[in-house]
Amino acid sequence: MTSIERTAYPRFGRVVSAGELDALCPLADEVEWARQRSRSDEHLLGLVLGFKCFQRLGYFPRDDQVPGAVVERIRASLGLPGGVVRDARDRTARWQQELVRDRLGVLSDAEHARALSEQAIREEAQVKNHPPDLINVALEVLVRESLELPGFSRVDEMAARVRAEVNAGMFAGILARMSQGEVLRINGLLEVVGASGKSRFDALKRAAGKASWSNFREQVAHIVWVDSLGNTARWLDGIAESKIADFAGEAPVADAAVMRHVAQPKRTALLACLVHVAQTPARDELAEMFCKRVAAITKRARSELEALREQGRGISERLIEHYRELLGHLDPRGPAGANAERTLALARATIEQAGGFEAELEDIESVAAHHQNNCMPLVYRQLRGDRATMFAFARTVELEPTSADRSVLDALEHALAHQHLTRDRIPDHQHGRPVDLSFASDQWQRLITSRKHSRRLDRRHFEACVFTYLAEQLRTGDVAVKGSEAYANWAAKLLGWEECEPLLEEFCAEAGLTATAAEFVDALRSRLAAKAADVDADYPDNADLVIDDEGRPTEAPPWQGSRSECDRAGGAGQAADAGAHGARDACANRVLDRVASSLRPGVRV
Repeated sequence: MTSIERTAYPRFGRVVSAGELDALCPLADEVEWARQRSRSDEHLLGLVLGFKCFQRLGYFPRDDQVPGAVVERIRASLGLPGGVVRDARDRTARWQQELVRDRLGVLSDAEHARALSEQAIREEAQVKNHPPDLINVALEVLVRESLELPGFSRVDEMAARVRAEVNAGMFAGILARMSQGEVLRINGLLEVVGASGKSRFDALKRAAGKASWSNFREQVAHIVWVDSLGNTARWLDGIAESKIADFAGEAPVADAAVMRHVAQPKRTALLACLVHVAQTPARDELAEMFCKRVAAITKRARSELEALREQGRGISERLIEHYRELLGHLDPRGPAGANAERTLALARATIEQAGGFEAELEDIESVAAHHQNNCMPLVYRQLRGDRATMFAFARTVELEPTSADRSVLDALEHALAHQHLTRDRIPDHQHGRPVDLSFASDQWQRLITSRKHSRRLDRRHFEACVFTYLAEQLRTGDVAVKGSEAYANWAAKLLGWEECEPLLEEFCAEAGLTATAAEFVDALRSRLAAKAADVDADYPDNADLVIDDEGRPTEAPPWQGSRSECDRAGGAGQAADAGAHGARDACANRVLDRVASSLRPGVRV
């Protein structure tokens, strides 16, 4: 039996607050109504007590359900002696109950109440599974229809029965959509494997570990295994996500031995839901690991930049020394200036002695990053060891944009297509079109592209840029992971216009809005006109605002007096007011025209 404390079923608490007692005191017209229908003090107390209790609860409680403090307060408010008790005879109670129902406009129709409650519970049980939620739905319907509430045990029994019927139908439907092989494979999860004494059922319930690359690879393997168990989307077609989550929540609290004793088809349905739900946190954890790893790489790049700041002076001095020596060899006035081949050979030898072209270029990038406060050229060096695993993430999960902008995902697709290459430069075209780098900052774009290598991208920095922005857009929700929850497509969860339109009129009524485009524009026009009138009325005394002859508002200098003082001093107020009115009307008309043009004719807002 469901605990009544977990539901909204009205009842008196063990302790009745002073505010609740004050609310139970009868009003003057209620007392007058009750006195006209009572022949004694006992009848009066019983009628008023029943009226106030029903008004508070929606049903007539038993005597033992009414706290003594409530009886005492109502007795005192009626001015009755302390020894007066209510008339408890059945005939009198039934007569008084009819009087109460008639005054409050409540019907006592047990059959109609049962039918409405069962229908509401059955509809709600399609998306909700907890009995308290189902009971609350039934209570809401009965109150809205002004029906007397049945006893709690009846509502609880009805909710349990209807819930079991609805769930049984769902379990049978799930089983019918599964092949015999899939049923055997799912139930095989409960069998113990190997000498560990554990079943693969336990593996479904495990959580990912620390966001390290070793755990990352294990998580990828876990996703592949869970996905191989079957097409859960087909099995659970038509089942609400909330019901799937509730069914899946029943399975983890039991071990494999307990689950084996659950009857078919419930056992198979619960396991199918658990497999479906297990796919979601696995993808959540994988995306979380990826985002954390990229954040750690960026942090290390910034730390390297800070270290380079300390080393920058020595690197700069060394580069300057190398450059001075290089210029000495290239100087046409020098010993080798007349011999171009010898000059070039000496210049190359100087660079090789300094560590080679790659080392010099890296030092130059480090110094450039130091001077520009730019850690982007250093990101790839930190990402280099994680490159293969990051590509594995991009190939394991299915990514989708949450808006029309899919530039990051197109760039990721381009990077995946050239993952196998080791050369420095890759084409800047994909499927005959240039790769869209508009998502990247100017610093990243200058780093990726080069005038020297037209129609080519720096592969290393391009990959670092793509993974950096992919992690950022996963965190901001611009890119979603299909089958995820924390990184799901939020736009897919919004109601469509077809679902919203039937609810629009009720929503507008509750929000105090008009339900048609024309009425909305008229209401907005009235509000703007009223606000403009208020501004006009306050303008003469507004010392902070000045409107010139052309209707342009400006902030008054701090030394300027009030508008009234200016009018008295200069006599130029009327022209400014006329300009203000014209500017205001023009502004209001532009706003209203823009609002009206955005509304389709005949479509309610």
